[in-house]
Amino acid sequence: MSLQRELITATKAPEIRGSYAIGAKAGPFLFLSGQVPVYPDGKVVLGYADLRDEEGRALATGRVPTDAREGPIAAQTWLIYSKIREILEEHGSSLDNILHQTIYMTDMADFPAMERVRMKVFPQNPPPTTTASVTSLAIPGVRIEIQVIALVPGG
Repeated sequence: MSLQRELITATKAPEIRGSYAIGAKAGPFLFLSGQVPVYPDGKVVLGYADLRDEEGRALATGRVPTDAREGPIAAQTWLIYSKIREILEEHGSSLDNILHQTIYMTDMADFPAMERVRMKVFPQNPPPTTTASVTSLAIPGVRIEIQVIALVPGG
């Protein structure tokens, strides 16, 4: 069986410049490039205040020390999963169809806050996940990048 690779675009993702693509579709599979916490207009999310949705901002605890420490990773994780959901839905899939995800983090001390958000996104049956520590990511201030492989039912 020969699968043809087709690069995909997404209306709710930042415009890709250069040699990067949002992802590719091959048969019933979607392979998304690592997603970072950037809105389509180029705004980078660095904390709760940068989130544009009430549900995301509601992740804040209201405790200054906790929110100052956890806010950047929690807000960034929330936006990335929101973007992934939108991209998958635009291409006929969903978060429930993620077969595997790889999470790259610049500071593993952020893991508990990231995990709290991940469990809100996937309250039951989270997809298989690999988490790796990296020294830095492409955009200053970005602490997490998430890459996924998903199934497109009937694709």
